[in-house]
Amino acid sequence: MDKLLSTDHPFWEPVVDWNFVYTYAPTYQAVLQAYERADGTRDPRPALFSEGNYEGENNQEDTAPTTDETLRRQALWALTSGSPGEFRGSDDWEFPDGWETRLDTPAVAQLRAIRELWQSWPWWELVPDIDEPLVVAGRGTPWTSDEMIDVLDDEYVTAARTPDGSLAVVYLPTQRTIRLDPALVPEEATLEWVDPADATGPRQPATSDENGDIPIPGPNTDGDGDRLLVITEREG
Repeated sequence: MDKLLSTDHPFWEPVVDWNFVYTYAPTYQAVLQAYERADGTRDPRPALFSEGNYEGENNQEDTAPTTDETLRRQALWALTSGSPGEFRGSDDWEFPDGWETRLDTPAVAQLRAIRELWQSWPWWELVPDIDEPLVVAGRGTPWTSDEMIDVLDDEYVTAARTPDGSLAVVYLPTQRTIRLDPALVPEEATLEWVDPADATGPRQPATSDENGDIPIPGPNTDGDGDRLLVITEREG
């Protein structure tokens, strides 16, 4: 099974206060399915991405090994789709020889920096841009099939913003050019690129052309294409 929600089970659905999201597919799919119930109503229970691909493992033997990029995508797709957090796992849960030397891998450092970045914001106010799409061009097509797909084989852009528009975060898993709805971007706003492989490092200004197109500046510090676009309302 490629995805599982607590509310999928008839026993747990009426008693759980939050939704455990378990998936090896692109995480936004299951998190958004939990956020928007199959019956068309909006579920107020938090949908927390709680388990996916582990570092050093991949349950899909015919696909690429889990990489640091895989783990970043899992976390950032979930965080920009309504999840109040994310979990990371490692093959070292089996405590093989040398597990003590792998407690602070690059993936651990990257996800720690992403968590610190999120904690610097009012993350609990971020709402997935379902009702009012912020990204109106260049975001790709969401994966909706029940067939298994590897995280690295999907390229959908996810976004979330606060109701007052003072903060918006867009996750782009691959290099491209996107366009935002100008009505949802404050007139006095700062647009910056954050490197998800070094989330607490220096930011780059994001610029748009005369058509409003915003191109990704280039590969991140890991040489991969994923980036975060952060939009904040300038004070005063």
